[in-house]
Amino acid sequence: MEVDLKESEARLKTIIESLPFDVFMLNEKGCYIMQNTTCMNVWGNLIGKTIKDVAPNEDILTIWKDNNSRAFSGEKVTGEVVFKISGKTRYYYNIINPIFIDNRVQNIIGVNIDITQLKLAEKNLKESEEKFRTIAEQSVLGIIIYQNGIFKYVNSVVSDILEYPLQRIEEWTLEDISKIVCNEDLPHFIELVNKHHYEDFKEVFKFDCRVGTNSKMVKWVEVIFKSIIYRGMKAILISLVDKTKIKEAEEELKEISRVKSELLTRTSHALKTPLVTIKGYTDLLLNPHYKDLDFQTVSIINEINQGCSRMENLVNDLLTSSKLESDIIKLKKSEEDLSFLIRFSVKEIRMIAKKRNHTILLDLHDKMVAEFEKERIYEVIMNLLVNAINYTPPNGLIEIKSKRKNGFFLISIKDNGIGFTKQEKSKIFKKFGKVERYGQGMDVFSEGTGLGLYISKKVIKLHEGDIWLKSKGRNKGSTFCFSLPIQTK
Repeated sequence: MEVDLKESEARLKTIIESLPFDVFMLNEKGCYIMQNTTCMNVWGNLIGKTIKDVAPNEDILTIWKDNNSRAFSGEKVTGEVVFKISGKTRYYYNIINPIFIDNRVQNIIGVNIDITQLKLAEKNLKESEEKFRTIAEQSVLGIIIYQNGIFKYVNSVVSDILEYPLQRIEEWTLEDISKIVCNEDLPHFIELVNKHHYEDFKEVFKFDCRVGTNSKMVKWVEVIFKSIIYRGMKAILISLVDKTKIKEAEEELKEISRVKSELLTRTSHALKTPLVTIKGYTDLLLNPHYKDLDFQTVSIINEINQGCSRMENLVNDLLTSSKLESDIIKLKKSEEDLSFLIRFSVKEIRMIAKKRNHTILLDLHDKMVAEFEKERIYEVIMNLLVNAINYTPPNGLIEIKSKRKNGFFLISIKDNGIGFTKQEKSKIFKKFGKVERYGQGMDVFSEGTGLGLYISKKVIKLHEGDIWLKSKGRNKGSTFCFSLPIQTK
């Protein structure tokens, strides 16, 4: 029995020594009779001392006296205590148990658990949450924290957007908010919530949806999803941006654009009728009655005829751009040789190039078979060639090359002309984005409507290709490039 008792005491001592917090024992006289190594490292040697010798101040001494008195009365005492040790604030959780021998409390055993780090973490978390709430309440975004099927936080902006009382929204679940999302947008909304709930997403997801407000009004809202950690657990940060006015403005702009296009179309059609009449009569005067007219009259009629032709080109460009904007044009693609079409276009344009003494060099594949509408791509090629000739001073060089890349034919038309500045490049493909060259002493032709490149880009985009410009600046030449998908069977 003595051996067993010693072994039991040794095991108990080992257990007490291995504990990572303070363990101590006091006798009936209030003297420390036992402490583990952890307690000694923090408080020093307490054996034979009383709480009066150890307490850092009178307030702590009062608390310890009260706790010990309750423990010697047979009560288990627990509670938090805060005090300073070596100038540092420490937080402890105390557990004091009475030890009964022969139904009488002879000793008390106490445990001090250091919870300083936990308290500091709680304090930092509280400060962080207060900062978050301050920022969130001043934000123009609606902010929701969704966790474990419920809303953990909702700011007042959400209430303003949805027009429901904040107290009511705070009690919502995902099912409640799903009821106000438009049926067409709901599947995508649910999909994103489920993805963020069950998977780890670092990126931010955005999409626009319609929601019904408390006043039965439909609003457009941009919803932004982001996975976060909230209070140690996974959550979803949902941000809402009211885009109703923006959407209404977009629709209004679309309507204005539609009316503008319709006006241009009607005006162009109206202009075409008198132009046909004027051009018809000038042709009649110039052909059968040419010999009956004097030189000055013929010159005037020629000027009228050329003016009609320019006006006709402008009207045709306006009609084409209007059709492209309204998606009326449907391509009639066929299998064609792009190389042949480019060579044919160059042959047609050579006389104009010869007048300005330009050299045109070709470096093309023998055959480039693709599916495209021949007339449309011909217009694009001719527009780029005419621009290269017109905007290159006399004795210029124009190089046309082709290559295959990533399933596309790439065509480049390079000149050593006047080039484009950064500002000019930004508007060259826009509607009426003509760069004015007249009167600048550049020895170039500056006639044009500002619609050619705009139409060219629309046509190439319809063919699922791309068109772009490269130029290093004024008088450094330019290269217009476009791509078309290679036909594959």
